[in-house]
Amino acid sequence: MVAYTFTRLAAAALPLVHEWLSRPHVVEWWPEPEMQAAQIDDHVEGDDTTPYLVSLDGRPFAYLQCAQLSDDTLCLDQFIADAALLGRGHGSGFIRQFCDEQFASPEIKSITTDPAPDNARAIRAYEKAGFRRVGLQATPWGRVLLMQRDKPS
Repeated sequence: MVAYTFTRLAAAALPLVHEWLSRPHVVEWWPEPEMQAAQIDDHVEGDDTTPYLVSLDGRPFAYLQCAQLSDDTLCLDQFIADAALLGRGHGSGFIRQFCDEQFASPEIKSITTDPAPDNARAIRAYEKAGFRRVGLQATPWGRVLLMQRDKPS
C-alpha cells in the first residue's frame, strides 16, 4: 500500500501551489487561479481552512485543504498537480488515508466534499475512498454533488 505524507502548507511553498493552479487540468475544476491563490494564501495565514501539500516518496504532487464544518464534521477539497499521476489511483489513495487519519480523532464523525457534478474523475476517486453521494446542491459558485464519508462504526 502506498503511503502519502501530508505537510501543512507553509508560506515558502506558496509559489509552487500558485504555479500548480495555472495548469490546464487544475484550472478546469479550480477556475480563476488568481482568486484561488489568494484564498490559499489566506489559509496559510491562519483562516478556518488548513492547507496541505500531499507528497509521494518525498515529492509534493497534490494539494488538499480541510475545514471544520461543525464539531464532528470536516469538509475537504483537493487536486492532483502532476498530470502524469492522474488516473493512477493516487487521488482515492491519499483521500482515503487522510480521512482515516482524521477519523482517529474521537470527535470527527463524518467528512464531506462537493465536487462539480460533471467531474467524473473526482467523483470516482471520492467513491473509491469511501464517500457516498448525498445529492445535488446549488451554491454561490454553481451546482455541486455533496458527498460524505462517515466514520466506520
